[in-house]
Amino acid sequence: MSQYVLGIDPSTITGWVALAKGGHCEWGEAQFKKLRGIERVDHFLGWTNDIMETYKPASVYIEGYGFANKHSLVTLVEVGTAIRLALHAHESNYVEIAPNALKKFATGKGNATKDKIMLAVYKKWGFEAETNNIADAYVLAKMAAAAQWG
Repeated sequence: MSQYVLGIDPSTITGWVALAKGGHCEWGEAQFKKLRGIERVDHFLGWTNDIMETYKPASVYIEGYGFANKHSLVTLVEVGTAIRLALHAHESNYVEIAPNALKKFATGKGNATKDKIMLAVYKKWGFEAETNNIADAYVLAKMAAAAQWG
C-alpha cells in the first residue's frame, strides 16, 4: 500500500499536496499559462499521469466543481475532466469533495473565505501554504489521510 495520499484543487492553477503517513509533505501548483483548449487539457492529463506515477497515492481527494463563476466554468470543466480521466485510467480510489465540505473541515464553516481557510490550515496543522490553491489541496490531503489512516 502506498504511503501517500493526494489532495488536488483543480483549476487553471491547480494546487496539489502529497501527504505521507509519517507526515512528510510535498506540494506545488500546476499551470500551463500559454495553453488553451485541448492543448491545456492534454497537458493536465499528462501532469496528472506524472503525479500519479510519482506518488502512487493510496487515495486522492479532489475538490468538486464550484459553479459560482460562470465565466470560467468551461475551463474548469476541461481541466477537471482531464484530471479525472487520468485518475480513472490509474484506477485511483478518488473522492470528490464539495467546496463547502472542504471549507467546513478546515474552519468549521461551510462558507469560509479563502483567507480564512489559509489561516485555519496554519493554525490547525502548522502548514503555511503559499497560495489558496495549495491550502485547499492541503485540506483535501488531510481529509484523505483521516479517511485512509484515521
